[in-house]
Amino acid sequence: MKFDTVIIYASFYPFYNAIKDMILFALKKKKQILFYPEINSDRNFDEQIRMIRLGIKELKLKKESFSIAKKSMVKKGLESLISNLEGVQIYLADDCLSSFKEKFKLSIPIYYYPCKETISSKGFKKLPLEPLNYTFKDILKGSQLEAPIAVLNEIVEKKLFFAKELSLLLKESRYLHSLSVAKTAVKIVQKNHLSIPIEKAYQAGLFHDCGKNIPIEKQYEYTTTYYSQYKSVPSFAYHQYASAVIAKNQFNIEDKEILDAIACHCLGKGNMGSLDKIIYLADKVEPRRKFPTKELRIKIYHNYEKGFVLNLKNQKEYFEKNNIPYLDHSLTIEMYKNYLGVKSC
Repeated sequence: MKFDTVIIYASFYPFYNAIKDMILFALKKKKQILFYPEINSDRNFDEQIRMIRLGIKELKLKKESFSIAKKSMVKKGLESLISNLEGVQIYLADDCLSSFKEKFKLSIPIYYYPCKETISSKGFKKLPLEPLNYTFKDILKGSQLEAPIAVLNEIVEKKLFFAKELSLLLKESRYLHSLSVAKTAVKIVQKNHLSIPIEKAYQAGLFHDCGKNIPIEKQYEYTTTYYSQYKSVPSFAYHQYASAVIAKNQFNIEDKEILDAIACHCLGKGNMGSLDKIIYLADKVEPRRKFPTKELRIKIYHNYEKGFVLNLKNQKEYFEKNNIPYLDHSLTIEMYKNYLGVKSC
């Protein structure tokens, strides 16, 4: 039998990159796609549809290549839908593999996308895709943000899942600043055509200040406990280390490059990697800042390496003009020496 239609069965709350991978695989096989949201008490149908539309908009899918099951269709059940179609396959996302086993006994080809915690998949076929190194639950917790940027923005703006917990740590203005830094970091990566995953830049930007509004005593405790070699930093910089600790311990973020970028976004350091520079810059030039940032931001979008050096020059001139001490720690001294030259310091 020729299989022309792929039903992608998932919760879509949120829409994440595993679903995107299944879509692209189906399209490569020249299949028509039907999105079929799973309905249960935790996953509102309308919210799932919105997530689907955000995901397919970012993928720029042609209208004729997909359809979305209506609520009335889903209420009738998957069996009823399949009985009216020929040549159907089902692709399952990892978040609903278990529930699908309990609900349905179907005699059509059913494939699943394996992840690091895939349960027993007896009776299902494995999609020929690279196994995921994350799960749906990782996205809900914030430890992995493997989702389209439009979906991540929806999550953060509406304070869904992990974002609700993050918002409780921050003042509203700081929360909005963090979102703006995340968006700016993504744009720096995209405009500079860098190989850094945009989700990674977004995550580092979003969590870079998550320790900013906790008591200063707690910030100092985190700094001296987890980054004791930097206990002599100025108090205004404690939050960069506290934020890295909270990102790891509370949100289970393990990516060392993300944690390192968070932990140097305030003072900088002598040898900064690409992500370090991107978060440092995004923090300084995001559009919500109360000082002018547009001109420098445009230059950074054109060339972030040159923009990084220009930003340091501008900072140095401002600090010196206003008699503001800025070379008060070895990390900052090393940064200015390395990127502006010894004479500049």
